Amino acid sequence: MTCTTTSRPCARVRRFALAVVPSWLIAILITGCTVRLIADYDEPTFNGTVALQEKCETLFVALENAAVTPEKTDDLYPAHAKEYDEIVVALRVLQTRAEF
Repeated sequence: MTCTTTSRPCARVRRFALAVVPSWLIAILITGCTVRLIADYDEPTFNGTVALQEKCETLFVALENAAVTPEKTDDLYPAHAKEYDEIVVALRVLQTRAEF
C-alpha cells in the first residue's frame, strides 16, 4: 500500500507523527538536562560555619554579661576587638570558599 496525499490512513499517521515525535524529542532533551539549584554538601564549609556560630555565641554571651553589670570603664568594642576581627576573617574565608 502506498501513501498518497488523499489517503486517509496515511494522513492520520503523518499528523500523529508530527504531534508525537516533537513531544518525545522535547521530553528526551529536557530529561537529559539537569538543573542544580544547590551545591553539594561541603563538610569543611559546614564545620567552619558551626565553629563561626560558636565564636559568635561566645561573644554575644560576653557582651550580654558586660551589659548586665556595666562599669564606667567598660568600652565593649576595644575589650572584644580581637573576637570581632576573628569573626570577620572567618566570615570572609567561608564566603570565599562558598563562591568556588
